[in-house]
Amino acid sequence: MAQISVIIPVYNTEKYIAKCLQSVISQTFQDIEIICIDDGSTDNSLQILNDFAQKDARIKVIAQPNSGAGPARNAGLKIATGKYLSFLDADDFFEKNMLEVAFNECEKAGAQICVFRNQIYLEESGKFEDMPYSIRSNFLPKFSPFSGRDIAKNAFQIFVGWAWDKLYLREFVQETGLEFQNLRTTNDAFFVFLHTLLAQKIVVIETPLAYHRMMVSSSLSNSREKSWNCCYEAMKEIKSEMQKRGIYEIYEASFKSWAVEFYLWYVVTMKDGEPKNRLTEKIKNEYLAEFGLDEFSKISRFFTCEFFQLKQLKMGKLSKFEEKIFAILLIIKEHGFFGFLKKIFSKILRKNS
Repeated sequence: MAQISVIIPVYNTEKYIAKCLQSVISQTFQDIEIICIDDGSTDNSLQILNDFAQKDARIKVIAQPNSGAGPARNAGLKIATGKYLSFLDADDFFEKNMLEVAFNECEKAGAQICVFRNQIYLEESGKFEDMPYSIRSNFLPKFSPFSGRDIAKNAFQIFVGWAWDKLYLREFVQETGLEFQNLRTTNDAFFVFLHTLLAQKIVVIETPLAYHRMMVSSSLSNSREKSWNCCYEAMKEIKSEMQKRGIYEIYEASFKSWAVEFYLWYVVTMKDGEPKNRLTEKIKNEYLAEFGLDEFSKISRFFTCEFFQLKQLKMGKLSKFEEKIFAILLIIKEHGFFGFLKKIFSKILRKNS
């Protein structure tokens, strides 16, 4: 039995899968199994996987009809034997010591989840950029490890709802019984957020250890118009599961804040057209009321990020003055008030230098 199972769903990524796999097989931590699930690829991906498997006995290849990344990850979960679980998208890649560093942190703290920073890899330029929102440090407790309830006020804001920048204790995942949703996109939010809420011990590594490839034309995230309603389906199941487990009231404020932010992001990043229009109308006429999000328009929530995000969802745009206020509030939300002041003073110093 390996110490870590790395699960990689693969679909038509022949251009990137070799670099992805190379970043895993060359890890400084070698006691691993690598489970690759080819999800009905129509390009050369499966052949590349089989070629790697012939050279490295740690690689297991599963071929299945196209079902989506969620079911592919679930297929990997069913056969994983490692003490810990790592998830990687086929067009992304790891720092060479990622598994070693995350494993050691989990072992030292007895943690159920380890979250580490990541960077964006810009495919066209080959450059790397920081992703400060991958871990919002100003929301983290002053102690470690911490539980989901220790971060209840910002549980949906601290981390991003994707799985590839986290290491999970497999026993913990088995105990929760939670799997990835069968959605074309946003299929990992349910798995990631619910495990964060239920965890008793979470540790964080501030060093970037994973790299997320951007500007990949074949990526599902670049074609959300085909699955415009997945954001709603993910939210609905997250809320339902919290209610089933009797924890909704604990995380309600954080969930609603995230829901407003996520809806706005979904709309803003979609291409103009019928799918975007349909989602916009659904949000305004149904979803805001269904999730109780209209409450953010109350005077008690005035001049918050959620207030302006909600107004933008309802009205379609903000005034120039509102945009400036919203921008300031976003900086404060990301970096804290003192971080905001630091940015202002830095800007003044650069201007006068």
